[in-house]
Amino acid sequence: MKICNTCKKEKCKSEFSTNGKYIKSSCKACRSESEKNRRRINKVSYLKGKYNAMVERESGADGKAVSCVGKGVLSLDEFLDFSLNDDNFNRLFESWKKSGFDMQKSPSIDRIKNEKGYELGNLQYITFRQNAVKDRCKKTIITNGVEKLEFKSRGEAAEFIGVSISRVSELLNGKIDSCKGWRVP
Repeated sequence: MKICNTCKKEKCKSEFSTNGKYIKSSCKACRSESEKNRRRINKVSYLKGKYNAMVERESGADGKAVSCVGKGVLSLDEFLDFSLNDDNFNRLFESWKKSGFDMQKSPSIDRIKNEKGYELGNLQYITFRQNAVKDRCKKTIITNGVEKLEFKSRGEAAEFIGVSISRVSELLNGKIDSCKGWRVP
């Protein structure tokens, strides 16, 4: 038995990692949680995890049937540069941290046009929740006071207006009154 220096609980030695000769001072569970928190707080570590997931999705290695397989992924350096300089990513990342790392509020990379790959000009950041439901929206109706338009999804409306999906979501959810002259009828 050994006491973990982090959680202060007595645990079996099998619950601790070794470096071959010595048993680590913190248990595997505490070390795992510590590593998860480090990745959450450090933007570059967080983004590298997102990048690796993109590469897996694009290659089909994750085993999921997704529309991005074989369509290309920008380089890690391009992705980091884009992300770290993107105001929406930085705003969402800070909001996610303040939420206590609520997964639904985490920044999620979105391909604006699903028929294209992960390439500059086709990427935007929205929340995990928005990304999970963005294509399920049956229709989106907006008006500018003169004409009333109907779109199959928020993504289509966002592309037409020339804004991010998160901005259209804010409009439809009543968080903003109008967006580039368009509003909910």
